[in-house]
Amino acid sequence: MAETTPEPILTVLEGTLGAKLEQHRVADFGDKHAEFDAISSAALIPLADNDIYVLTGEDRLEFLHGQVANTVKGLDNFASNRSLQLNVKGQVQALTRVYRLDDRVIVSVDDGDGETFREHLQRHIIFDQVTIEARPDLLLMSLQGKRAGHVLGSLGVAPNDSQSSNLQPHGAHDIHFINVTGHEVIATAQARSRAGGFDMLVPVAGLLEFVRALQELGVHLAGQDALEVARVEAGIASASHDAQNKQLPQVIGLEHAIAYNKGCYLGQEIMARIEARGNVRSRLCGVKLASASSETKLTQDGKTIGNLSSVIHHPHLGHIALASVRNDVETNTDVHVGGTTATLCDLPFSS
Repeated sequence: MAETTPEPILTVLEGTLGAKLEQHRVADFGDKHAEFDAISSAALIPLADNDIYVLTGEDRLEFLHGQVANTVKGLDNFASNRSLQLNVKGQVQALTRVYRLDDRVIVSVDDGDGETFREHLQRHIIFDQVTIEARPDLLLMSLQGKRAGHVLGSLGVAPNDSQSSNLQPHGAHDIHFINVTGHEVIATAQARSRAGGFDMLVPVAGLLEFVRALQELGVHLAGQDALEVARVEAGIASASHDAQNKQLPQVIGLEHAIAYNKGCYLGQEIMARIEARGNVRSRLCGVKLASASSETKLTQDGKTIGNLSSVIHHPHLGHIALASVRNDVETNTDVHVGGTTATLCDLPFSS
């Protein structure tokens, strides 16, 4: 469950920018199809259900390093990586981004899983000199699209720093500091769509000025409904949606958020065992459905071969989904979901 979204954010997003809010999510800005199209070029999406925390204290690196699956101590200063919170069975609980800065570590937690993540960390503080503080004064916004690098280049970020360039060990990217009308924005590469882009921590106090500055550069606002369509199309897993059956990270394509060579953390023994054996029994697949279905079980010849997770309606592809599917079942295979037929396909989806 997400932390309560602060009133100033709601006022700017809904009252000033015209966002349609659904609980802690920005669903859309009035035209979901246009917003989806904008994501391929340059779209700015407020991720209001992502919770932001800052860890301070002399033990902050050692403590967090022992709580998540990717490295923290091994990150360079002013670098950032994706990481996972796992349970004792190695199953995904939350997907995060860790930002290592001089005297603090910032953690953003995807998809409303922040409160659970923070509670887990608080339970494990014993004698550690570390403090965890929520940061409702920061809003995570994602700039997605093939023009994202060019847009941030206009604000002082090297245009070639896309989601695949300047990659460091442990899937790390450089952190960039952007000054927009006197407010410091922290940006790092993050692909949430096929085109890729950047995530940015934006001070709420300068939110409206930041949005206006990007709109002047040809960026369109988009909601999370449009981003969800783009995410599924690209085959990018969400911890909240695609690990809902307590999946292992390797099954849903989140192994990039694991450092196999680091020491003890919750779920580490399972990760080491998987690395030694070299495989898991299922993988993430795309599914094209003939029609909508409320069922999630994928069957073939009456046998269960997988489960749907993220299911959306794509404006060009119709009903599509992500699914964990047994490795022995090939793509381009016809299957069933409840009373409808479906076809397994490779990711990302092709039009």
